[in-house]
Amino acid sequence: MKRLMLATMLGLGFALDNSGATAQTISDRIHDVSREPGTPVIIGVLGEPIPLSIDEFTKRADLVLEARLSRLESYINAADTAVVTEFEIQPIRILSGAVPVEAPLVLFTNGGEVVRDGVTIREMIHDREELKESTVYLLFLRHRGPSPSGYAILNVGVFERSNQAARPLARQGNNLFREFSKTYGEVIAQVKKSAHER
Repeated sequence: MKRLMLATMLGLGFALDNSGATAQTISDRIHDVSREPGTPVIIGVLGEPIPLSIDEFTKRADLVLEARLSRLESYINAADTAVVTEFEIQPIRILSGAVPVEAPLVLFTNGGEVVRDGVTIREMIHDREELKESTVYLLFLRHRGPSPSGYAILNVGVFERSNQAARPLARQGNNLFREFSKTYGEVIAQVKKSAHER
């Protein structure tokens, strides 16, 4: 009897959980009748970065460089599920990889804010701090999209050059990327060494 009840409860639970398994689009959230008028649609994103050494970052990245970023635009992706913000990458120094001839280099990131149908949609990234314009960053990037000049951040691999240190923007970055606690010059030297050994 207990086994039958347990099986029935699990079956009902599965059926209930399964009914809500379909993801909502941003349009669905905007037009949801239970949303109070005037309230923004907030989307939270939490990634799962893994610990990587300087050597591992450098060898996995398509491009490693020091750069400043300039915000281009934010928009809702084609799947209607996320806000994407594009930044122009303004290279200062290429440390590994080759910059494509096509210009400008564009960094695609999740997160940002847009307005659709009079409703503010804000996507918040919880695994890293917001990117700032004109700040010097050490970036570990992977190609993204069909254009050779499109990139995304590899494993939250973005570090601010700050007081002769490479400060991780990743939440818990000091624990995830312990090797980056060296001086900024030592980090850059290790990146160059790893790039040479590729």
